Amino acid sequence: MESLYWDATKSIAGLKVPATYKYLRDFNTAAEYHMYHAFGLIALGLVARTPPARGHIVAAWCFILGIGLFSGSLYALVLTGVTKLGAITPIGGLLMIIAWISMALGCRGRDQTG
Repeated sequence: MESLYWDATKSIAGLKVPATYKYLRDFNTAAEYHMYHAFGLIALGLVARTPPARGHIVAAWCFILGIGLFSGSLYALVLTGVTKLGAITPIGGLLMIIAWISMALGCRGRDQTG
């Protein structure tokens, strides 16, 4: 991997930095979002009942796909150096947002008395 980024620089907010620094930050971002949304998926499992609300089903799929597309594309970008993979990252981020909203809506629509 050393040869992949050797002597390469990237621009972050107009500042030239070593490519290794930028890609390490990208990997860190992917890992953080992966962890936070995995916790969201665990929380979803705790709040969902049988049968699960439609919002919970949508949330589960959006969490899984969002983690795969967002974090997965950043992991792949860092490990391969293929920058075009960054184009699908926002789709994963959007799915993660939809997952949190769907989870909240699924909880709101559930009867809490029984």
